[in-house]
Amino acid sequence: GDQIGAGNFVVYEGTGTSVTVTGLTPGTDYYYSVFEYTTATNCYLTPALIGNSVTTGVAPCTVCGDATSSTDDATGVTEVIFNTISNPSAGDPEYTDYTAMSTDVNTNQTYTLSVKVNTAGNYTTPTKAWVDWNQDCDFLDAGEEYDLGAATNVTDGVTSLSPVSITIPVNAALGNTIMRIRTTYSTAPVPCGDQSYSEVEDYTINIIDASSVLPVASFTTPTPICANSSVTFTDASTNATSWLWNFGDGTATSNSQNPVHTYVNSGLFTVTLTVTNSVGSGATTTNITVDGCAGIEENGLEGVELFPSPNNGKFVITGLDNGTTYRVYDSKGRIIVIDVVDTDPTEVTLPSVETGVYYLHSIKNGEEGKIKFLIAK
Repeated sequence: GDQIGAGNFVVYEGTGTSVTVTGLTPGTDYYYSVFEYTTATNCYLTPALIGNSVTTGVAPCTVCGDATSSTDDATGVTEVIFNTISNPSAGDPEYTDYTAMSTDVNTNQTYTLSVKVNTAGNYTTPTKAWVDWNQDCDFLDAGEEYDLGAATNVTDGVTSLSPVSITIPVNAALGNTIMRIRTTYSTAPVPCGDQSYSEVEDYTINIIDASSVLPVASFTTPTPICANSSVTFTDASTNATSWLWNFGDGTATSNSQNPVHTYVNSGLFTVTLTVTNSVGSGATTTNITVDGCAGIEENGLEGVELFPSPNNGKFVITGLDNGTTYRVYDSKGRIIVIDVVDTDPTEVTLPSVETGVYYLHSIKNGEEGKIKFLIAK
C-alpha cells in the first residue's frame, strides 16, 4: 500500500471487516493501527485501535560470513551432489555462494550427500557439511554437522565417507535454510572462521512438511522371479503411511510395506502398489515376468536374435543358418512348434498360445542354445 512516513504503510481502505496482508517477513513482529472513518465529517476518528502480531515462520538472519582462507590455493570442493543439486565446480576460491541453487526435501525423509574435492597435491583434506536445521544462523546445534571423511592426493576425488545419509529432522524449521560444505588441508573443518588452504560452499535447502505432501508410490523387485518360489517386493515410496499391493494374479491383496508373495504360474503379471497418507494417495503399476526357472535353463545362441519381445506370438529370428531346425518351448518344457529355417531372417507365427515365458532352442556353430522371450496378449 501507500507509504506514510518511515516504515508505515496503508494496507487496506474500505468497508470490510478483515484484510489479508502479504509480502511480510517471517518471524517478525508487526504493529498495526485501525482508524474509523466517518462520512459525516469526512474525518478519521482518533484514537485508533492498535495491536501487534508476529508472523509465522523463522525470522531471517545471516549465517557467519567469516568463512575465509587467509592462504588460498587449489584446495577446494569440486562437486556436490544432494538430491536434485548436482554441482561440479573449480574449487579455487576460498568461498563460493551457491545459495541460488536449491532443492526441496521432505521432513522425516532420508537423502544422500556426496562430495568431491581437490587436495592440491599429495595432501589429505578432511571435509564436513553443516545444515542449519533450526534456522538460527549458526551450525552449533546438535545434529547439524556431518562428517564426509577425507581424500588424499586427488584433483577431483570423492571423500572417504561419501555418500553420507542425511535424514531431515521432523522438527526442522520449514522453508529455506543453508547447507554449508567445507574442505581443509590437514585440519578438521569448522563452519566459520579463517582456515588456511580451505574452501567453503553454501547451498539452499527448502524444507517441506512431509505431512502436507502427497505420497509417491514406488517399489523394486528382484530378478529372476520363479513360479512357486517366494519373491519379496521392496517398497521405495516416499511420504507413505499405508500400503496396498495387488499382485495381478487374482490372489489376495497385501497391506505389508514389503510383502512376500508366491506366484503359482509363470507369465506376465501387472503389480499395483497404492500408498496413502493423511493428504491423499498415489499409485504405480509395473509389469513383471515370472519364469518357470525349474524347467528349461537359458543359455544364449551367439549371433542369433529374436525380436520383438514381448510379442503376441509373431516374431522374427535372425542369425540361424538355412536348414537349421529350431524348437519353441513354453516355461514348463512343452514343445509348441518345431520347424526348419529356410531364409534369414525367419518370420515365425506360433499357434494359439497364452501370455507367458517361452524359449527358442536351436544350434549355432555346433553349439546348442536357448533364447528366452515373452508373449503378452
